[in-house]
Amino acid sequence: MLISVVVVGNCSYNSQVDLMLSARALGASGITFAAQPDNKRIVNFNKKVIKKWGGEFKVEFSRTVADAFKDRRNYKVVYLTQFGEPLSKIAHTLKAYRNLLIVVSSKESIKSIVDRSDFMVSVSRQPNSSTAALSVFLHVFFEGRELAVHFKNHEQG
Repeated sequence: MLISVVVVGNCSYNSQVDLMLSARALGASGITFAAQPDNKRIVNFNKKVIKKWGGEFKVEFSRTVADAFKDRRNYKVVYLTQFGEPLSKIAHTLKAYRNLLIVVSSKESIKSIVDRSDFMVSVSRQPNSSTAALSVFLHVFFEGRELAVHFKNHEQG
């Protein structure tokens, strides 16, 4: 199973780091920052994290939102929004799919993402941050098993 994350909307470097580290630590295989300029600083930070802590994690940037979805035809798109189906009611359904593309945005609701989404999922009916929504989603989806994952090739003892 592959879970990739797409972040739509401009985010600060600190927000990119938070999203990247949360996605990586909680079981995603990569993250794409859509419609954002390439940030070599975040790519280099990811390389340092992988070298020290092990594992594999892909960080990419796409010029447009459409580009972020281009090679993901075999993925079910899950848009995390406060207006979606409650995660507690739909998590079991999502586990039936092999590849998921989890989309978070810094804006409330973006029509182009809604139109591309197979599922709109809410981790809470209240406003929350993209990092919080992503973290809660991954934790519920993996039923806490992601907390026991050990990354190969790490420098830590």
